[in-house]
Amino acid sequence: MNSDLSPEELARQLEDEANKVQDRQIEQQFRDAFLQLEPSIDLSKVTIVSNIANDNLLIDGVDDDLIDQAVAIVRGDDGE
Repeated sequence: MNSDLSPEELARQLEDEANKVQDRQIEQQFRDAFLQLEPSIDLSKVTIVSNIANDNLLIDGVDDDLIDQAVAIVRGDDGE
């Protein structure tokens, strides 16, 4: 731990790191969902970028219907 950081700076760094971890988890959940929905999908052609801090999610390279289905899987929606 860097002793030169103020408590506020340290808290900000910890929050940034936690957000990065959540971003990677969300991105992985979407990759997994796309593979579940379409096992032959080429994920190298799919862009998934999560930014929890700014409440943004970018998904490109797949059609909107597949994105909607993946969102339902990631959220745990069971169609009810």
